[in-house]
Amino acid sequence: MPQQSDFDMWCRYLSRNGVEELNISLYKYPEPKYQLPFCLLCCRIIKQLMVQQLFIDLPVNACDIFSNVTSLAFFNVTFKRSVNGIASTISIPKLEKLAFEDCGGINKFEISPPKLEILSVIGSMYYLVDSRWLAPHLKAIKTLWLCGLSLAFMRVSMFPTAINLRVLKLYGLHFDYWDHLLVFMQLLQKCPNLCELQILAVEFRGEDDNKLNDAASRHELFIQELQMLNTIKIEAFSDKSALEMLFMKTLLSKSRVLERVVILKSWHHMIYSGVRKLQRKLECFPRASPNAQIVCDGNYYAGMYEDWMDTHGVRLQVLE
Repeated sequence: MPQQSDFDMWCRYLSRNGVEELNISLYKYPEPKYQLPFCLLCCRIIKQLMVQQLFIDLPVNACDIFSNVTSLAFFNVTFKRSVNGIASTISIPKLEKLAFEDCGGINKFEISPPKLEILSVIGSMYYLVDSRWLAPHLKAIKTLWLCGLSLAFMRVSMFPTAINLRVLKLYGLHFDYWDHLLVFMQLLQKCPNLCELQILAVEFRGEDDNKLNDAASRHELFIQELQMLNTIKIEAFSDKSALEMLFMKTLLSKSRVLERVVILKSWHHMIYSGVRKLQRKLECFPRASPNAQIVCDGNYYAGMYEDWMDTHGVRLQVLE
């Protein structure tokens, strides 16, 4: 268990010896114990930085930090402010990819990266990002990863039109929550040029499915046409849920240029006959696009599992 001073010395050595890609991991400790030294925050050599299980004490005047970084990833990181009061917004002029997973105090990391293209914010309900922090980034980014839990606290009405967003990935969407589904549909309306939609649904459903299905039969999902959406991928899909079937019916009827729909069933429904039955059900739904091809598969290991659930897979995909 090194002292903070030892850790600082090691980081100073790295910052002075031409390190361009740096991954700092301290998973041994349950809570962030060490502070990321300022010498790494202001290092002009580092281009890719991955920080795990640390806390970052952001100075009020932080204009020059991460000045040449193009890719940042934070996992189990806590952001703090050195001094109370209004902090300056950090530009990070070359940043293109930014990822957070289970990070606290993201709202204190006030940034304005002009070149940001990929943004990933996922985590448990204790680490959700504020809609006011997320909103300014939606105009520029091309790829967005969000957590399904964040839908419960998301104020989509304050979001600008995500004019450049092409890929939307949602981790852990719970189709049993009607309110979450409505918010998600509102979010889709903010993405007029969306081309690809990927969803990893929550695997296990609630015990009150019958009531939810009855409610779904009495509701409709209202959404405007998705003019650019050409690819939909959903993993852990359950044809037993009327809400999920309603969701798919809505997307198929509103996507005029849709080309490919890939559906992977839940692992506990991996029966070939069930997969074929699901495909026939979906093919009976009206499709706005005559070119839309629906592919259903029960091969769980052929899906997005590694990309979504394996933390190393997520990090590599964000960083590379």
